[in-house]
Amino acid sequence: MGALKVLVVLVFIAVNIFFSRGFLLGDFDNAVKIIGPAVIIDAVLIFGGVALFIFF
Repeated sequence: MGALKVLVVLVFIAVNIFFSRGFLLGDFDNAVKIIGPAVIIDAVLIFGGVALFIFF
């Protein structure tokens, strides 16, 4: 069960990286502007996923 939660978090982060930042659309300027906040969000998601894995 714990491995499943980690997998879900990793998939969510991958989707976030490849789609929400605009790389696939070739919108590199906006993608660069979004990376800063998105990295923070990803860090929260990663640590949140780890916390779920450890405590639940």
